[in-house]
Formats: sequence, structure tokens, C-alpha cells
Amino acid sequence: MRPPEDPEVSAWVAKAAEDLRASNVLAQHAPHLENIIAFHCQQAAEKLLKALLVAVDR
Repeated sequence: MRPPEDPEVSAWVAKAAEDLRASNVLAQHAPHLENIIAFHCQQAAEKLLKALLVAVDR
């Protein structure tokens, strides 16, 4: 298994963090945009899953 510090793994985690930050900003400043907030949450989850798959070389 690759460590979290692996460049490809950490890149996916960083991208997921960006989506999570976007969803938090939208939730605070535009809570009526539920679909877009949910989209960014879903994207963060997918990117974290991708990081896990890369880490285990799948």
C-alpha cells in the first residue's frame, strides 16, 4: 500500500479537500443551492475513494 504522502495519493486527497471546502462555503453563503452543495460533497467522496484505490494499487 502506498503511504498518504505518495504524490498521486496526496493529489487526490487535496482535490477532495477542495470540493469539501467549496461545499462548506456554499452551505454558509448560499444554502439554497442544495444540489450544487451535494454535488461537491459527492465529488469529494469520489476523489477520496480514488485516493484509496490508488493507495492500494487498484
